[in-house]
Amino acid sequence: MPTIAATEIVDLRSALAFLSSIPGQLVSTREPVDPVAELAGVYKLVGAGTPLAPPTRIGPAMLFENVKGYNMPVVVGILASRRRTALLMNSQIDRLPFDLLEASATPARQRWCRPPRPPARRSSSVLRSTCAP
Repeated sequence: MPTIAATEIVDLRSALAFLSSIPGQLVSTREPVDPVAELAGVYKLVGAGTPLAPPTRIGPAMLFENVKGYNMPVVVGILASRRRTALLMNSQIDRLPFDLLEASATPARQRWCRPPRPPARRSSSVLRSTCAP
């Protein structure tokens, strides 16, 4: 059972938390991987699914935590299967096209956040980010 509900997904981090709580939907690796051709090759072996010519299998989304030359992770395949996309949208496979159309017609309201500012020199306030709806 997912530890986070699909209705609570608000960003990529919460989507990954949701997928990681469902067996077979997200695989993560800390092995160093080259971003040029190795990353795509590894994902192809894991099961890239539909974009490749048959025969292919639909595997999990994959999080590469150690990409050579970069200090940030890379995630691939989040929307590579209809089942996974339906899970993320709190939908069903047969309802997915309709729910996608509805979502594109009524986008979610964005929140813009500014990074926290350091407190004034003689202030005892704490760092707080400011988010505007």
